[in-house]
Amino acid sequence: MRGGPRNNKPAALRALHRSKTRPRHRQVVEGLPVGDLEPPAGLTSVEAGLWAYYMPRLAALKILTDLDRQALTHFCICAAQVQQIRTAQQRPRAPKGLDSSLRQWLTVTRLAGAELGLSPLSRARVAPAGRQETDDLESFIQAPLRQVK
Repeated sequence: MRGGPRNNKPAALRALHRSKTRPRHRQVVEGLPVGDLEPPAGLTSVEAGLWAYYMPRLAALKILTDLDRQALTHFCICAAQVQQIRTAQQRPRAPKGLDSSLRQWLTVTRLAGAELGLSPLSRARVAPAGRQETDDLESFIQAPLRQVK
């Protein structure tokens, strides 16, 4: 085929454009939904607090599956690093180089969060087929991280 293979539309775009449904569009591969995942050993108290905040909410929205444990772990580690750097920046005589370090950790946190559907664009990619977006997800994403202890 000239120009390469054709990429199919994501389910969210098909629904938005009211595209015709074809049999291959109904085949959705999902991991097993989880009710409760234990945090991995070795997380700090801040990282475990972030895990306790995000895991039940993502599992309840059927975004988190048993296959996503490592992605959530990476997100919690990155978010904890961002909090630690921001705290260090507020101290008098903060070490130099924290701004570039913060920028790097924010980028990694954004990418790890996108894998879990924590941005508007990635939410359409990870949302299970047939599930309607809820206000719960919006309010969950808008909650500030500093409330997590």
